Amino acid sequence: MNYVKPPPLSPEEVNSWIREIDTLLSLRLNVTDYDKIPPQLRDFSISSGRATFRVKDEFEVDLTIADEDCDAQLWFIDFRFAFAPAANTLPDSVRSYLELFANKALEDDGLVGCYNFLHEFVLTHKINELKRQAIALARGIWAKSLWVEPLQRALAIQYWASQFPPEAKAPKHWLLIGVDSGQADINQPDPAVSSRLVVKWYRDGKEVPGADIRLDLGNLSVEEMLRDVVNKHIYYILSSIHAKFAATARIKTMEPGGDLFLSPPATMPEDNMAFSIRAGPEDRITVVVEPISGRIKLLPQNSLFTPINRRISMCINPAERLMEPIEHARWRYIHDDMSRRSSSCGWFQSRPPLPTDMIRTELKFRSPYCTRFFRRRGWHPSWFLLSLLSTSEDGWWVGQVSVQLRPCFILSLSCCVDSLTNGL
Repeated sequence: MNYVKPPPLSPEEVNSWIREIDTLLSLRLNVTDYDKIPPQLRDFSISSGRATFRVKDEFEVDLTIADEDCDAQLWFIDFRFAFAPAANTLPDSVRSYLELFANKALEDDGLVGCYNFLHEFVLTHKINELKRQAIALARGIWAKSLWVEPLQRALAIQYWASQFPPEAKAPKHWLLIGVDSGQADINQPDPAVSSRLVVKWYRDGKEVPGADIRLDLGNLSVEEMLRDVVNKHIYYILSSIHAKFAATARIKTMEPGGDLFLSPPATMPEDNMAFSIRAGPEDRITVVVEPISGRIKLLPQNSLFTPINRRISMCINPAERLMEPIEHARWRYIHDDMSRRSSSCGWFQSRPPLPTDMIRTELKFRSPYCTRFFRRRGWHPSWFLLSLLSTSEDGWWVGQVSVQLRPCFILSLSCCVDSLTNGL
């Protein structure tokens, strides 16, 4: 068509042209269209012939004008993510997609439409990034303990998936990451309020209200969220066990501080939160929860605890049901220690001199308990020493069985576990 190209602009003309665009953009955004700028895009700067709008922890977008008319639309130039991890440069296909739909939004609804489009695009991208991280964890150190289920613009992450065997039909625990409108009244939306990512915690199949799970919108990390929720879950289990023991009659009658110990909430699972209970003058039984698998076990490693650990491994809802097996472990540990010490002190363990129901009737005991009978060489066969451990009290009883096989307890001595074991 014999089109003659215009001569190239000199550097001075380019600078003058850019300064003119900057001036027009400044007049338009600071005067003419200021009231039309949504609150979310009020952080902007003008330079090099473009206006750069910044939304914290989301994106930056560069827009410009192609006409001096203040009613003419703004045009998309460039886009950058403002959170990590994210790509520094966009693929051409993504950039073309953003340019097409951002310009359409600018044409139809101005800056409000542009913000809404880019904001929702970023939220979707964040969910996809979190999904990518979760799948990587499920294939790595959280293998078999993490299940990831992508939902429609949401993500469900189940943790401690291998805590119990499938046949146990135990309640599940998971995080649900999705988009919330943020509007208090959908019939009267607030333009200053935007949709946002939210995290909900479901423990034992029920939502935990007010859980306040850590979600850093500027530095996305599924692993940090899992660490936070696992810490909260472990502390919930251990603090529940501690509260149940602290409410027992035996602990209430003792001086505070020595028998029970609960480590404070941890910031990292590897800080090894634990609950422990005294089981002798110098020994303690400690309950720990493995952060990745959620399995609970007793320490120290002891063959006495093998059946109890097996029972604990099948204990659904451990926060409510672990007190009994832990108490049984304490009884077994103390009585095993007594049996070993007694022989060197001239005592020997004997068979129960009367049926268990008679003991319960005579002692008027209602709570669960465990007994051991000891005799000393030279004692009359009708006399015995009874060691009794329970959640109500620990103590010694000296008794005599009459000829009619009716027990007659003539002396009752209550004492702490220290005296119990040292007394032998």
